Amino acid sequence: MLNQEKISLDLSLIQIKDLVNQLNDDYKIELENNNITFTITTKIPEVYLNVDILKIKRVFSNMISNSTRYLKNGGEIKIDITQEDNNVKFIVRDNGPGVKEDIISKIFDPLFTTDSSRKISGLGLSICKEFIEMHGGTLKAYNDEGLVLEFILPKTKKNKEKNR
Repeated sequence: MLNQEKISLDLSLIQIKDLVNQLNDDYKIELENNNITFTITTKIPEVYLNVDILKIKRVFSNMISNSTRYLKNGGEIKIDITQEDNNVKFIVRDNGPGVKEDIISKIFDPLFTTDSSRKISGLGLSICKEFIEMHGGTLKAYNDEGLVLEFILPKTKKNKEKNR
């Protein structure tokens, strides 16, 4: 864990379609103004997650800002959201250069960066991993015509009570 103190979750229900709308509101215009195409697709808009919305939005923020750092004009960031058993799978992919195979396993390590020009090493993807695992999910990375970050979160029933 990055923090010595226990980080707590402030859980609330959110429908996938509402999360998609928030992400589009947060990123679509800014990315398109930077010549980056941003698309989100899902066939499960009515499914619910019981998550700490601020932490999940931070996960997307870190992933998207990481992708934009390596994209050129005409870049693309795509998010696909599907259901897999009792989970929701998020696939965040870009069409950038990807990550060298010999270091891809290290990108979730705290303070690791692939950008040698940065004076400060990154915490972004290690924070993503921590937040996703706090929600009972998993995160992995691989190359497929760019970098792919794939994470899974457990879906929930609509009537689940808010808990902390």
